[in-house]
Amino acid sequence: MSEQKKFKFHKLTPRMVDSSHPSYKISKKALDDAYLDNDIKNIAITGIYGSGKSSFLKTYFNNEANQNNMINVSIADFEGDTKNPNKIKIAEHQIINQILYQIPSYKIPLSKFRLKDKRRPWQVFLFAFVLILFAVGLFSLFNRSLLEFIFLDLLHVNNVPYYTNLTIVQSLLLPLIFASVWLSRRISFKISKFSFKGAESELIEEDNAQLLDQEAREIVYLILASNIDTIIFEDLDRFNDIFIFIRLREINSLVNSKSDKTVRFIYVIKDDLFESKDRTKFFDLMIPIIPEVTSHNSRGKVLEIFSDIEKKQLKISPKILEKISVFIDDMRLLYSIRNEYEIYSKGIETDVYSDELFALLVLKNVFPKEFEELENDRGYLYKILNKRNTLFKEYEENLNRKIKEREELKNLLVTRLSDFLAMNIHTRKINIQIDESLGQFMYNWYRNQEISKWIEFANSAANYTFNSFIEMLCKEDPSLRERLEQINYDDFDLKIEGLDEEIKNLNGNINRRHTTKTSDLLLELDEDALSLYFEEGNDEFKDITENHYFPLIRVLMLSGLVDENYWRYKGYFHEGYLGYNDNIFINRVLSGKTVNNDFKLDNPSTVITYLEDVDYRRKDIINYNLIDELINQQKGIQLYNILKVVKWNNDLEAVSYISLFKYTKLKQLVEILLNLGFDAFFDLFSISDLPSDLRLKISGIACENQTLESNSEFNIYISKNSEILGLDYLENKMLILQTLERLDIKFENITNIVVQKEISQFIADKRLYIMTLDNLIKLTNELLVDQSYTDQDTLQKLFKYVFQGTNKSLQEYTNENLEEIVTQYLDRIEEKNLKASSSGKAFISMLNSNLSEDSKVRLIEAESSIISNLKDVNSIRFWAELFRKDLVKSNKENLMTYFEEIGEVSSIIGFLNKNYRVEFALNQDMYRKIINDEKTDINLFNMIRRKVTETLEEINPDIGIEKLKALTYSNLIEYNTKNLSHIIYVNDNSLVIQFIKKAKSVKNQVDIVSILIQSDILELLSVSMVEDILNESLFNDTENIRLVQSYNKKLSLFNITGATKEIRIFVFNNYFRKEDVELIIRDYKHFDLWNEFITMVNASVDLMNEVESKNKPEGFIDKAIGDENLEELAKLNILNSIILDKKFQYKWKTWIKSIESIKTISSVFDNGKPTLENQYQLSIAETLRDIGVVSIGNNKRMHFKPKKFEEIRN
Repeated sequence: MSEQKKFKFHKLTPRMVDSSHPSYKISKKALDDAYLDNDIKNIAITGIYGSGKSSFLKTYFNNEANQNNMINVSIADFEGDTKNPNKIKIAEHQIINQILYQIPSYKIPLSKFRLKDKRRPWQVFLFAFVLILFAVGLFSLFNRSLLEFIFLDLLHVNNVPYYTNLTIVQSLLLPLIFASVWLSRRISFKISKFSFKGAESELIEEDNAQLLDQEAREIVYLILASNIDTIIFEDLDRFNDIFIFIRLREINSLVNSKSDKTVRFIYVIKDDLFESKDRTKFFDLMIPIIPEVTSHNSRGKVLEIFSDIEKKQLKISPKILEKISVFIDDMRLLYSIRNEYEIYSKGIETDVYSDELFALLVLKNVFPKEFEELENDRGYLYKILNKRNTLFKEYEENLNRKIKEREELKNLLVTRLSDFLAMNIHTRKINIQIDESLGQFMYNWYRNQEISKWIEFANSAANYTFNSFIEMLCKEDPSLRERLEQINYDDFDLKIEGLDEEIKNLNGNINRRHTTKTSDLLLELDEDALSLYFEEGNDEFKDITENHYFPLIRVLMLSGLVDENYWRYKGYFHEGYLGYNDNIFINRVLSGKTVNNDFKLDNPSTVITYLEDVDYRRKDIINYNLIDELINQQKGIQLYNILKVVKWNNDLEAVSYISLFKYTKLKQLVEILLNLGFDAFFDLFSISDLPSDLRLKISGIACENQTLESNSEFNIYISKNSEILGLDYLENKMLILQTLERLDIKFENITNIVVQKEISQFIADKRLYIMTLDNLIKLTNELLVDQSYTDQDTLQKLFKYVFQGTNKSLQEYTNENLEEIVTQYLDRIEEKNLKASSSGKAFISMLNSNLSEDSKVRLIEAESSIISNLKDVNSIRFWAELFRKDLVKSNKENLMTYFEEIGEVSSIIGFLNKNYRVEFALNQDMYRKIINDEKTDINLFNMIRRKVTETLEEINPDIGIEKLKALTYSNLIEYNTKNLSHIIYVNDNSLVIQFIKKAKSVKNQVDIVSILIQSDILELLSVSMVEDILNESLFNDTENIRLVQSYNKKLSLFNITGATKEIRIFVFNNYFRKEDVELIIRDYKHFDLWNEFITMVNASVDLMNEVESKNKPEGFIDKAIGDENLEELAKLNILNSIILDKKFQYKWKTWIKSIESIKTISSVFDNGKPTLENQYQLSIAETLRDIGVVSIGNNKRMHFKPKKFEEIRN
C-alpha cells in the first residue's frame, strides 16, 4: 500500500478560510464597506453554530494592515443555565478583563485596573540602582567618611565638601523623583479591591448597578487610551441576554463620541438571538455567514475528513459516514469526532470495529452529557438501550401460545387414535400384561412406536412394535383396516410429524429472537411503536427527544451501530480487569463479528461474568476456553445454550473439539446437561453431524447415570448401537446395563461387540437384546459353545445348544420368540444351503411347540436330526413330512404307528423305497397299500408282491403296466367291474387281454362279456381293444357278436383278421367302415369277402360313390368290370371315373368292349364312327368328349381324335 500522509490532529479553533471562495469575497466586501462608512459602528456577524463566523473574521483581520488595533473578546457559557444572574456579572467581568489584558499597560497609566506585569531585566536593574543610590545618599547624610574617602583618597579632588554634599543631594533627590513618577502612575482613588485571574482592580461600590454601567467611563478610557478601532465580541449569544449587547452598544456610543476616529464593535452571534425588528434597529450592519458545512452538504466533507485513515481495519464504511453526515452540521464537531477517532482507534488495546467505534464517538460528541449518564447507568440512553426485552416479550408469549396449541392438538390426535384402537382390540383374543388402561397403554405406545411389547395372541405370542402390532390386528380382523382407513390412520404419522416440525420451528424462532440484533427487532416496528420505544412522548426526556440531533440516536440504533451491549463501549474509556483477548472476544461476540473457536482467552472466568445468559445464544459465542471454563464452573444453562449454537451452526470444528475430551471431562459435560433435564442432553446427542464415536461416548456416559430419563429416539439409538459396550473409553459397563434394564432398552444387534463373559451373561439374564437369530448365535457362542467350534457348527446345532444348554433365560426367551427365531434360522440355513442338526430332542420340542405349521414344515425341510420314536411327535400332521425327509428311524414300530394312525402309505412310499427291504414283516393291509401305490419302487414292489397273499379289491391303474401285468400274472387282482375298468383305463390291449384270459381261467368268475358291455366300461373300450378281443377269440361267436352289437361302433375288417369269418361277415354287414374301401381296392387280390363287397356295392350308392372316388389299380378295374355280379351301371361309373382321370387309356377300348350295353362304341378307337344307341353309350361318349378324345355329331355319331388321344396317352 502506498504511504499516506500521517494524520495531523485538527484544531478546533477558528481557521483560515479560502479567501478566493465567493462566499468569503462577498462577506469581506460587506465588511470593507462598513469600515469605509463612519456611520457603521455596530456590526453583526450572524450564522448558525459552526458556520465559520470566527474563521471568517480571523481570515479577514489576518489580511488587514490594522490588525494590531483589534481586540477579540470571547466568553462562552458551557453550563447551559441561562437563568443564573451571577453568570451575567461574571461575563461582564470577563469582558473588562479581556479588554484590559489585550491593551499594553503603558498605554493606560491612568486606569484604575492594575495588572501584575512581569518585570523586565532593565526595570529590575533600574529599581535596584535607584534603591542603592538612595541608600548611599541616606547613609552619607549621616556619615560622610565613605564619600570623603572616595573623593580624597581615591579621586584626589580638591573641593571634597562640595562634591560630598552634591553627591548626597543627588543620591536622595533622584530616587525621590523616580518614586514620585512611579507612584503617580499607580496610585488612584479606590473604593474596594477586585481581583480576578491575576488582574487587580480597585473599584467598585457595592450596589445593584451592572458592572458595565459602573465602569463605562473606565472602559471608554481604556479604548481611547489604547487607540483601538475594532473590538470583536464572540459567544455572548450563548447567554441569551440581549442586555449585555445593549450596554456594549452604549459604550460604543460613548467611545465614538470622545474619539477622533470611528471605533467599531463587531458582534458574532447566532441568527435567532434577536427578533427581526430588534436586529435591524440594534445593528448598523448585519453580515450573514454562509455555513461551510450543513446537514445537506456535509457528506463530502465527512468523507474527506475521514479519508486519511491508513489501516484498512480502521477504515469506516462510506455508507455509515454518509448516513451520519446527514445529522452533522458543525465543522468543529466533525473535527472533534475525527480527532477522537484517531486517538481511540489507535490507543485502545483491544479489537476495534471501525463503524461501531465511529458511531460511539459521534454519540459521545453530540450528546456528551447523555453519554456520561449512560456510563453511570442512568439517563435516557441507558433506559432505551435496556428496553430490548420489551421487543420480544409479546412475540415470545404469542409463539409459546402457538406451541401449547400444537402440543394439545398432538395429544388430542394421539388420544383419539389410542382410544379408537383400544375399542377395537378384542381382549378375549389378545393378552396384554399392563398396569394401566388399554387406552393409556396404546397412547404411551404410540408416542414410542419403536419400543417392542410382548403380546400374546390366541395361537401365538411375540414381541411387536406398534406398527407390527397394528398389522397383526388387521390380519386377525380384516375389517379393522377399513375402519382405520375411514379415520385416515395412514395420515396420522404425517400429521404428528407435521405438528412436531411446527413446534420445533416455533422453538427455533424463540431462540433466534433472543439472539436477533436489537436493530432488526426495531425495524419490525411501525412508526407509532418506534415513537413509544424511544420515549418520544415522555416529558422526562423532552430535552433530548426535541433536540436537533435526536434523530441521530434513532439512526444509530436502527442501523445496529449502537445497541443494548453498550457496556462493552465502556471498555474503550475505562480500564478494567479483562485481558486484551477477552475484550476482543466479548467485543466480537456481541457485535456479531466472526471469531475463531480456538481464540485464546486470557481470563475465561472473567469473561463469564461479563456475558449474560442471552449472549450464550449468539452465533459467535463458541470458544473452547469458554466451554472448558463453563464445564469447570458447572454452568449448565450457559453450556446448554452454547451447544445449541453448535447445533444450529452445524459447527463441525466445535464438535471435533468435544470429541477430544477425556472421559472425566466429557462425563462432566454430560452430567451438567442431564442435570438440566434430558432434553438438554438430547440437544447435544442429536447434532446431525456428531461423529459416531462421540455420540457413542456421550450415550454411554449418559447411561451410566442411574437416574437417566430418555425418549424413544434415544432408546432406539441405544438399541441400534450395542458397540457402546465395547468402548474401552467407558469405565462402568454394568451401570450402563442396569440403566438399560430400567429403561427397558434392548440391543438390536450384539454380534459385533467383544465383551467379558459376565457382561454377556447379564445381557442374556436380563434380556437386554432383541431376540434375533444373530443375537442368539452370539450369546450361544459366548455362553454355551466351546470356542473351538466354528460359526457354521453353531448355526447347524443352534437349537441343540439352546434347548439342551444350561442357560434357562436363553431357553425361555427363545421359546417366547420361537416363531421369529425359527423363521430367521430357516432363512439363514436355506441361504447357506446347510442342514440343521438340532438333535432329536430339540427337534421334537420345536415340532410340539406353538410354531406355525408353515414354520414347522420348513423346519422339517431343513432338519437332519433323526426322530427315534414317531409317537413323540404330537401332531400327526407332520409325520408324513418327517418320513418324506427321512427324519424318522426306519423300524417296524414307526412304520406301523404311522399306518395304524394314518391308514395309508402314499406319503411314506419314498421313505420305504429308500429304507425298507422287507427286513421286518408288516401286515397284509400295509403290503397291499404299498404295492398298489404308483410311487412304489419296482424292486420294493416285487419284494412285497411275493409277500402278499390276498387279492387287491381295487387296483390303482396308475401303478404302471409292468406292475399291473405282474399283479395280473400273480392273480393278485380281484376280478370285478372296478378292476376291469381300471385295467381298461390303462389302455394297454395286451394287459386287458391278459386280464380277461386270467379271469376266464379262474373258476366261478362272473360273465366277462356281461361286465364288458356294461355302459360305464363299454365307454372305456377303444376300437382297437375290441378288435384285439375279437382277434384273440376269447369268446365264442355269439358272445363276440353280443359284444360288437353292444359296442356299436364301426370296425375295420383288416384289424380283425384273426376273428372267425362269421364275425367278420357280421362286422362287414353291420359295422363296415368306409375307410376299408381303399384297403379293399388296394388288397383286392386277398380280400376274402369280395363277393360280399360286390353285393354291397350294387346295393349302396354311397359305397359305389366311395369306390369311384378312390384311386383304383388296373387289376381291381379288370376284376370289377369282369365280375358278372357287378351291375353294368356300377361298371359304367367305374369306367367314367377312370376316363376322367385319363388313366389306363390303352385299356379303355377293352373295358368298353367287355360291357355288353356299350361294346359297339369301342370301334371309335379304330376310327369308326359308331352311332350312339342308348343312354349308357351316350354317358361314356360324353365323358370321352369332355376330355377331348372324341366328338359327337348331330347325327349322334362319334368321331375319334387320335392326336388328342395320343397326347393324353403320352
